[in-house]
Amino acid sequence: MANNSQHPLLGFLTQLATACHPDHALGWFLRGYYLLLRKQAEAIDALERAWRIDPAAHDILPSNLIDAYLRQDRLTEAEHVARWYVAHYPDQSGPLAKLSQVLRQQHRVDEAMAFAQAAKDIAADGPGVHIEYWYGLNNTLRFEEALQYAQQLYAQAPDGRNANVMLGESVARMGNWPPAWYLMQWDYRPECSFSVQLNAHPHSRRHYHWDNPVPDIPQWTGQVLRGKTLCVWLDHGYGDCILVARLLPRIARYVHANGGKLFVLAYRPLAEMLRPLVEHENGIVRDGLSEPADYHLSITTAAGIFQLSNNTLPGTAYLRASEAIATRWRNRIDREQGQRNVAIVWSGGPSHSRDALRSISLNDITPLLALPGITFHSANPASARDVAHLQAQGYAVRDWSAELSGSFEETAGLFCAVDMVVSIDSAPVHLAGAVGAPTVLLLDRVGSHLWGTDDARTPWYDSMQIVRQHVLGQWAEAVERAATIVRNALPDER
Repeated sequence: MANNSQHPLLGFLTQLATACHPDHALGWFLRGYYLLLRKQAEAIDALERAWRIDPAAHDILPSNLIDAYLRQDRLTEAEHVARWYVAHYPDQSGPLAKLSQVLRQQHRVDEAMAFAQAAKDIAADGPGVHIEYWYGLNNTLRFEEALQYAQQLYAQAPDGRNANVMLGESVARMGNWPPAWYLMQWDYRPECSFSVQLNAHPHSRRHYHWDNPVPDIPQWTGQVLRGKTLCVWLDHGYGDCILVARLLPRIARYVHANGGKLFVLAYRPLAEMLRPLVEHENGIVRDGLSEPADYHLSITTAAGIFQLSNNTLPGTAYLRASEAIATRWRNRIDREQGQRNVAIVWSGGPSHSRDALRSISLNDITPLLALPGITFHSANPASARDVAHLQAQGYAVRDWSAELSGSFEETAGLFCAVDMVVSIDSAPVHLAGAVGAPTVLLLDRVGSHLWGTDDARTPWYDSMQIVRQHVLGQWAEAVERAATIVRNALPDER
């Protein structure tokens, strides 16, 4: 499809085509394709209608319909279309890779790997084959092979985005962080201005506040900073940014020592917590580009330049809540005789690509909540309904989602007031580690590359223990191990 496939005129033409020829599958396919590119939910209706009229109307109709189903977690329907796709195009690698993707999202990792291997055997360079085979190796815990495969792809296409990102994540998982930061920042090439890089990462852009158009500031690549202002801006998700934020004091010292001024462009919920990291070197923190800057640098690009690794900076606490907030939370938390308090996070944002793997259902988390002598404090977003359900079943759980909304400093205050934190792999677990709270991370079997391959500890946070699943998608045994850790750490003293 052409690069202008999202142009509004195409939307009008496809709408006109379906109105004039409602029984033609191709028109409905083009309409659905246009809406899918624009990430509109109506895409699925148009693609389903094309499918009902003629599943073979276009070569990529099955692939597009599968993508639409996957966006809505309609995995059974996605698998049905994927199996039809494979049956009708058995000699092509693309359908096999698509079926592998569907099975992977259902946690059926061995089956997914088998189809990825079959796709690779037919055409190693087929659409989606490289990434599905690499995912398959990781999901079956063949991390060394995944690294070797990524190295092969990088040797063949050193300028390719997927080759760089896959190699970067594999290298990071094995603990070699300095080159990993560079590889994973493929979208942030030095020749790209601030506006270009920010537009390449819409997750970051929507967190900032703009009074004027985004300026075309050049990226800093080592230029003299005397008399200049360097803008370091947060990119990626909250959790990644909290991890990398430990680097800000080092950046601030460098900029100050070289006669420059540091301006940190931060997401609003994090801005107050990051300010103490740079203000001693005259750095400033804002949630909008209110200060003129001469150069820009994303914080994860800075991680490569300033050699952030789990060997160069300690895993001790580096963030804290203000004394006023910490005191308010200590006063809020009931401390009856012998009663202990644990903050808990069992679910993450549903839009996260790994949310189905990392989040834990209420039924699976209840063995932990049943521990006697402990009040659990939910730090889950918008959890009032779930907490009410748990309270009705007799579990000692309190909901703080309204008090924590929009402020990581409030969440840090809660974590500093309780005896322990138990969390899935989401931003709050990074915050708990960053403030030095005793923390148990409940991690899915594969886990993000950030956590490496260790089943017990992470060098990023000294106060954190890892409890990793033994079987992908099955939480019961991991939750029981976490409950044992909490029970041993916080015995019932009533």
